[in-house]
Amino acid sequence: MDAEIVREALWWGWRVNLSTVIEVVRTQSSSELHSIKQAYSFRHNSKIEEDIAHKTNGNFKEILLTVVK
Repeated sequence: MDAEIVREALWWGWRVNLSTVIEVVRTQSSSELHSIKQAYSFRHNSKIEEDIAHKTNGNFKEILLTVVK
């Protein structure tokens, strides 16, 4: 499931696997992203936007947050 892939990529040891996060969010329709966000929140009791904001910075952070909003 894509929500699990994003979670693992964001919490991949001490680094974020940005290429995986970008790949998942850029290949999804807005309805698919909505489903991913719901599944992520349900399974991890955390919003994907909050985890992205916490684990990334700079331009990648801004771009990813814009895409998942």
